[in-house]
Amino acid sequence: MNPEVPATTTQPIPVSPPIPTAPTPKTNWPVSILFLILGILIGVGGLWGYQNYLPLLINKPVEIATPSPIATATTDPTANWKTYADPKGTYSFKYPDDWKLTLNQIGGGQVILLDKIDTTQPKVGLPDGSLKDASYEINFSFPANNVVIPSNAEKYIISGITGSKYSEGCGGCSGAETFVVVTNNSQTDSFSYGAQASADTHTKYMTAFDQILSTFKFLPQAKTISGWNIYTDSAHGYLIQYPPMWTTKKVCHGGIVGDDYICFESPDFQESPVPVVEKGLLIVVATPGSSYFVASSNSSTDFCKEDTMFKLKSCEKIVVNGQQMIKKVYATFSFIDVAVLDQNSVIKLTIRLEYPFPSGYTGTTFDQMLSTFKFQ
Repeated sequence: MNPEVPATTTQPIPVSPPIPTAPTPKTNWPVSILFLILGILIGVGGLWGYQNYLPLLINKPVEIATPSPIATATTDPTANWKTYADPKGTYSFKYPDDWKLTLNQIGGGQVILLDKIDTTQPKVGLPDGSLKDASYEINFSFPANNVVIPSNAEKYIISGITGSKYSEGCGGCSGAETFVVVTNNSQTDSFSYGAQASADTHTKYMTAFDQILSTFKFLPQAKTISGWNIYTDSAHGYLIQYPPMWTTKKVCHGGIVGDDYICFESPDFQESPVPVVEKGLLIVVATPGSSYFVASSNSSTDFCKEDTMFKLKSCEKIVVNGQQMIKKVYATFSFIDVAVLDQNSVIKLTIRLEYPFPSGYTGTTFDQMLSTFKFQ
């Protein structure tokens, strides 16, 4: 041994432990086959759907939602027109403010003329060489006489009744005169339109003619109560019925002799010296200026006004046989008052019911009497 060479120590080489090998998994053939079958079915189903439904989807029309129409308010051109009601309660109609209404009695019948002067139109020459403003006329004839309806007449409905409309020549007119004829309750009435104007403006107000006729109404006739008495006032032109056994008096209930009113008293009517109705019913029809006229003025606008003494239960407008009226019932007094109006809403008559307070009488007999009231 060489003493100069140091001795070396040999280190053992580390040996890695053996790596365990994972066991080879066994193939699960049933599950694989199942997934394979499902895949095939899905593929076949997708192909079938593609072939059968895709053309339908491509060719299907596209539905476009359409917006709902917006409702618009319809304006009634006759809403603010004047109203004329026949005093006898047989008909009513409306007409424009700028048309003049004239009433005439011809041959026992009534003729209404609606006349419109139109200064915006060319003047019309007269036979004497002078000129006049263009005029348009609508005539109502109740009844119409010697009416011959041509075979080519059109159907025309007025107040729910089918009539006839036709045109024929008119002497002195600028064009043909148009007629509407209708029969109601065995009476034939006619309505006509004509003009004295330039030929090209002759029919300018035909629309107004149709609008006026659209408002025309034949009114229900006054009721007649069998067995009741009839009171007729020729001076003021009205008729009213009252129950049997009732009496009429020109002076009653503290009234003034010679005053212009009429009283209807029930058989059991009694009054105290005040006078106050103690029993029974009293109905009084009075004209303006009489002591029993129960309106403060002729104006209908004041009729429903309430004061501290006479509290009102109700006050409303009513129509009886085509006649405009206002009926008010008092809350603290046993009265019912009715104002009978003319076509200008002026009070022509008042009708009062007085009965014992506080009997709770509902006014049945009064309402029956009122239902028979009409101007002749």
